[in-house]
Amino acid sequence: MTFEKPATFLSQSQEKLLTTRWKELEELKDSEEILLAFKPLLMNIVKKYKHYGILHEDLIQEAWLGLCIALCKYDPDRGVRFSSYGRWWVNASCQDYVMRNWSIVRVGTTTTHKKLFFQLRYLKRSLEEVDTSYFEPQVANAIAKKLQISVYEVQAMYDRLTQKDRHLDQPIHEDTEIRFIDLLPDDNASIESALIEQEQQNYYIFLQKQFHEFLSEREFDILVKRRMEEPPQTLEEVSLSYGITKERVRQIEKHAVRKLKRALVSSGFKCINE
Repeated sequence: MTFEKPATFLSQSQEKLLTTRWKELEELKDSEEILLAFKPLLMNIVKKYKHYGILHEDLIQEAWLGLCIALCKYDPDRGVRFSSYGRWWVNASCQDYVMRNWSIVRVGTTTTHKKLFFQLRYLKRSLEEVDTSYFEPQVANAIAKKLQISVYEVQAMYDRLTQKDRHLDQPIHEDTEIRFIDLLPDDNASIESALIEQEQQNYYIFLQKQFHEFLSEREFDILVKRRMEEPPQTLEEVSLSYGITKERVRQIEKHAVRKLKRALVSSGFKCINE
C-alpha cells in the first residue's frame, strides 16, 4: 500500500470528524485522508525494526496493514485518539511479522516470548558492560525479575537468539564431513529389531494355534499368566487360582517352557530365550 500525496497533520477535531464519517459512510477518500495523515507515525515505528534482518519494504506493508485494521476497529466515541490506537496496531503487526520471518524455526507464540524477543538484547546490554554470548547468572536473574518471568525462559530465549539457522546437510564444523542430519536419531526400528519382533509374532501365532498338540491346557494357562500377561501374575496368585503350592506352579511352568522350546525348534523357529 502506498500513497502519493504528502501527509497532512490532523487536529483532534479533524481526526474525530473524519473517523466518525468513515464509520458512518465508509467513504474511501475519508479512509485515505486518515491513513495518509498518520504516515509519518507509521514510518517512525517501522524504523525501530530495521535491525532484525527483515526487508524494509515488507515491514512497511505490514505496518500499513496494521493501520488499516486499526481504522476498521476504531471507535471514535470512546474518546481515545486514533494516533494512540493506530500506534498499538502498527507495532503489533510489525512485531508479529518480525517474529514470523526472523527465523525458519518459530521463535515463540506467547506474550512472554514476544516480550523477551524484543527486550532481551536491550536489557542485557544495559546490565552488562560487555555484550558477551554468555549470560552471567546475576544478569539473567535481573532480567527475569524485571520481566517477571523465570530465569530458564530468559536463558532459553537468549540461546535461541544467538544461534543462527543451519541446514541439516551442512557439516557440523569445517574440518569434518559429518553433517547435522547424520546426528539426528532414527525413530524407526532397526532391521534387527523388526526381524526379532516378526519372529516373536510368529511364535505367538504358533503358540495360540497349536499349543494343544504339545501343552496341556493347565500348562498353557500357567505359561500365559506367568510369561505373557502384563503385568505377569506371581507364583502365589497362580497357586491360589489352582489350589496348588507355589513350588508346584514353578515346576509346571519350567516343564512347559522346555516342551515349548522343543516344539518351536522342531517347527523351524530359532531358539527363543525363556
